[in-house]
Amino acid sequence: MCGRTHVIHALPITLGYKVAVWADELGRDIQRLEEIAKRVFVGQMSGAVGTLASQPEKGLETQKRMMEILELEQPTISWHVARDSQAEFVSTLALCAGTLGRMTAHSIVYRTCMKAYEEEAQMKDALMAEPEVTEAFTEDEIDYMLNPHNYIGLATQFADRVLEKYK
Repeated sequence: MCGRTHVIHALPITLGYKVAVWADELGRDIQRLEEIAKRVFVGQMSGAVGTLASQPEKGLETQKRMMEILELEQPTISWHVARDSQAEFVSTLALCAGTLGRMTAHSIVYRTCMKAYEEEAQMKDALMAEPEVTEAFTEDEIDYMLNPHNYIGLATQFADRVLEKYK
């Protein structure tokens, strides 16, 4: 199959290689999720301003018991205003979504290419028949993506310059 670099075709690769790249990336995603669990899955019960002032004697004990019931970590200190844990969690999920999104996109493109090949249809027609594609892209956007002039950059101009140089 075609390898890709900078969103264009490159040297051939095997499907096994491509899947191995995905597996490695998914492994790192799982590792990230496991590593952040103790920092991210932390409960919050420390009163209006975070000092447990309304429960001075049994506040920490109550908080600990509540976190055990909820199966969450007990916070080191109140985190009412500290949002770094949520940001870390969301950014980790974004990395996971990127991996899964590329895998899904590959699957859709592969399936659509095979369908176009088997039915001797135009790629655009095969893409327009895919609900996953038409939900995400308009017909004009699909036309744009299928037009080689939109993704080959200045390659033709460079080729013309070289030809002109050696006339």
